[in-house]
Amino acid sequence: MTRRQPDPMQDALFGVETPPIQVPKRIPTSKRTPVVWSKYRPKHPVKCDDCMLLLVQCKGKAPASRQAKFRRKQGVSDLLLCYAHAQARREEDGMEALS
Repeated sequence: MTRRQPDPMQDALFGVETPPIQVPKRIPTSKRTPVVWSKYRPKHPVKCDDCMLLLVQCKGKAPASRQAKFRRKQGVSDLLLCYAHAQARREEDGMEALS
């Protein structure tokens, strides 16, 4: 079964814009404890912790929250993050980009 390619002469039906990622303000954590990253694939998905924190900090005037896809564990702290916030956190941790 082959997939049909869209006609390059036809305009898109809907303009989809992805808003830029905003990182919420957090209390700095100690750099002594190692950071452990893993993929998060639950049976019943939950929302990203940073997206939800951003909604609270902006009093609801922030982009819609996304589903959590990654888990960041540092000491007793455990964050569930969407792809975009995980990418931002990995850059802060000095790790390679997600693939």
